Amino acid sequence: MRVTRMNLVTLAQLILMILRNLNLKPRKYELKDIALALAAYSLGVQITKTGIPPSTLS
Repeated sequence: MRVTRMNLVTLAQLILMILRNLNLKPRKYELKDIALALAAYSLGVQITKTGIPPSTLS
Protein backbone atom coordinates (compact mmCIF):
# COMPACT_ATOMS: atom_id res chain seq x y z
CA MET A 1 0.00 0.00 0.00
CA ARG A 2 1.31 3.42 -0.90
CA VAL A 3 1.28 5.86 1.99
CA THR A 4 -0.13 9.24 1.13
CA ARG A 5 -0.10 12.42 3.18
CA MET A 6 -3.86 12.06 3.68
CA ASN A 7 -3.49 8.56 5.16
CA LEU A 8 -0.85 9.80 7.59
CA VAL A 9 -2.87 12.83 8.67
CA THR A 10 -6.10 10.86 9.02
CA LEU A 11 -4.46 8.16 11.12
CA ALA A 12 -2.70 10.80 13.25
CA GLN A 13 -6.04 12.51 13.92
CA LEU A 14 -7.61 9.21 14.94
CA ILE A 15 -4.73 8.42 17.29
CA LEU A 16 -4.92 11.95 18.72
CA MET A 17 -8.61 11.47 19.51
CA ILE A 18 -7.84 8.18 21.27
CA LEU A 19 -5.00 9.73 23.29
CA ARG A 20 -7.26 12.62 24.35
CA ASN A 21 -10.01 10.19 25.39
CA LEU A 22 -7.46 8.30 27.48
CA ASN A 23 -6.62 11.64 29.12
CA LEU A 24 -2.91 11.19 28.37
CA LYS A 25 -0.81 14.16 29.47
CA PRO A 26 2.78 13.81 28.27
CA ARG A 27 5.46 16.03 29.78
CA LYS A 28 7.96 16.51 26.97
CA TYR A 29 5.98 16.45 23.71
CA GLU A 30 2.54 17.58 22.68
CA LEU A 31 -0.15 15.00 22.01
CA LYS A 32 -0.28 15.93 18.32
CA ASP A 33 3.44 15.20 17.93
CA ILE A 34 3.09 11.82 19.61
CA ALA A 35 0.06 10.95 17.49
CA LEU A 36 1.92 11.88 14.31
CA ALA A 37 4.94 9.80 15.32
CA LEU A 38 2.78 6.77 16.11
CA ALA A 39 0.90 7.12 12.83
CA ALA A 40 4.12 7.46 10.86
CA TYR A 41 5.63 4.45 12.59
CA SER A 42 2.59 2.28 11.94
CA LEU A 43 2.54 3.28 8.26
CA GLY A 44 6.28 2.73 7.84
CA VAL A 45 7.23 6.37 7.31
CA GLN A 46 10.66 7.45 8.54
CA ILE A 47 10.32 8.78 12.07
CA THR A 48 12.99 11.44 11.47
CA LYS A 49 10.61 13.21 9.09
CA THR A 50 8.12 13.81 11.92
CA GLY A 51 10.37 16.09 13.97
CA ILE A 52 10.68 13.86 17.01
CA PRO A 53 14.19 12.46 17.53
CA PRO A 54 14.21 8.66 17.00
CA SER A 55 16.15 8.13 20.23
CA THR A 56 13.10 9.16 22.25
CA LEU A 57 10.92 6.53 20.58
CA SER A 58 13.07 3.47 21.20
